[in-house]
Amino acid sequence: MAVVLVIIGLVISGLLVSLSAQVERKNFNETEATLDNIKEALLGYAMANGRFPCPAATPATGITAVEAFAAGGSATNGNCAGFFNGYVPSVTLGLSPTNTNGYVLDGWNNPIRYAIANLSDDANATRIFTKSSGMKTANSTTCSPNCGMTWIASQTLLSVCSTGTGIVSGACSGVTTRLTQGAVIVVYSTGKNTATGGTGTDEAANLNADAAFVSHPPFAVGASNGEFDDIVEWISASTIFGRLVQANQLP
Repeated sequence: MAVVLVIIGLVISGLLVSLSAQVERKNFNETEATLDNIKEALLGYAMANGRFPCPAATPATGITAVEAFAAGGSATNGNCAGFFNGYVPSVTLGLSPTNTNGYVLDGWNNPIRYAIANLSDDANATRIFTKSSGMKTANSTTCSPNCGMTWIASQTLLSVCSTGTGIVSGACSGVTTRLTQGAVIVVYSTGKNTATGGTGTDEAANLNADAAFVSHPPFAVGASNGEFDDIVEWISASTIFGRLVQANQLP
C-alpha cells in the first residue's frame, strides 16, 4: 500500500508540474499577444493623431489609465508627466480588457509598462514624439521642412540592452550589449514576480526611470544578475516612419 501511495504521489506531482508549466506558457503567450496589440494600438493612434500618447501615471483611485501630462503639458508641447517609467494609457487607446482602474494587464494581472523617447527639439522646445506633428517639424529651423525623419534617425533614443551591467546615463555599456539605441517606444511586462519586478539587477534596470531597458531570455534565481522574467518589446523609429508615411502623417 505504501508503495502504491508513493507511486500515486509521484504521478500527481508530475501532473501538477506539467499543469503549472502549461499555465505559465499560457500566461506568457497571452502577454506577448497583449504587447503586440498594444504596439498596434500605439501605431494606430499615431497614424490618426500624428503623435503618440504620454504614458499613464501610477494606478490610483478611479479610472487613471489615461495619458498623463506634466503641469502645463499638452498635445501642443508634448510634455509628459513621465517618459520612462509609466504605464500603457489603455483608456486613451481604447484597449480592453482592463482592470478597475482601466489598465491593460499581462497574463499575471500586472499593469503593463510603457516608455517613450523624450527627444526634444531644442529649436522649438517641444517633445518630438508626443507633440502634435512633432515628428514632421523636428529641427525644422536648421534643415529643410521634410528632414524631420533624417534628423530623428540620427539621434540616440531609448536603448535596449542584453544586460543591466554597465548601463550608464541611460545607455548600454557597449556595442556588444546593445540591442538597439533607436527605439521610440518600449512596452513590457514585469512577468510573474509581481508588478514591481523581482530582485535581479537586470529587472531593476527596467524600473529605474532612465532611457535604457534590458531584454533577454529568463534567468532563474541564483543567476549572475539574479532573477529575470520581464517580457520586453519595442518599436523602432524606422517602423514608425513607415507607418506614418503610409498614413500621410510624414513627411
